[in-house]
Amino acid sequence: MLNVQLIGQAQDSSFWQASFITDFNIAIGFPTGDYKQGLERNLGGFGFSALFNLNKKPGIFLGLQLSNFRHSRVEGIYFLTYDEFVGDITVNSFGSLTILQGGFRVVPLWRNRLSPYFEASFGGKRMAVKSEVEDPFGESEDPYDSYKEFSQWGISYGGTAGVYYRLVSNGDNDILLNLSGQFLAGVGIDYYTAESGNVGFSSTPLDNYNPKFSTTDLWQVNIGVTFAFGNTFISQ
Repeated sequence: MLNVQLIGQAQDSSFWQASFITDFNIAIGFPTGDYKQGLERNLGGFGFSALFNLNKKPGIFLGLQLSNFRHSRVEGIYFLTYDEFVGDITVNSFGSLTILQGGFRVVPLWRNRLSPYFEASFGGKRMAVKSEVEDPFGESEDPYDSYKEFSQWGISYGGTAGVYYRLVSNGDNDILLNLSGQFLAGVGIDYYTAESGNVGFSSTPLDNYNPKFSTTDLWQVNIGVTFAFGNTFISQ
């Protein structure tokens, strides 16, 4: 994930440790095992984390992390009624995977630009199919309506190993490049998948998707920036 972290300049005899960090990243998901056979594709999305420092030496952080992926976009035409309109309406549907977890991150004290970190996480994964209805009156390019076709949560847990590289230092704050890899296991759960494309006329959006059930194990690679605030300098 790309993480920019704000960290102050440290002298040779001191280490620094941030009080609060936020990560923003681009994420690529690689389903594995039964989930790979069920989904039949890799995933692209984004991630965000926010963590507070609990201990300075070593650095221990506690917070939340969120990732979201979209897949299986299907465009179909359906006979629907909206306000004064009755007729064929185009609906765009897509599957999604949302991961929301608590994170426990350990970051060693830093003096150089490069530092590893490790994290354990536990929370949930939500599988969903969402539909967006195009404006039947042709007055706007924004969706006229949106709704969930399907949504189900399951347990998720795993670990992360990553590395920070300090890009910018500004007194009490720094910006860092963040690269990390995660393995996120998941219990068995229902979900839907489909070949992306235009399917023409259909009865309901969910009819164009294939129901699946499997565990949801996932490898995730992240690249991003981290912002670190409130650095404290600690003598050796």
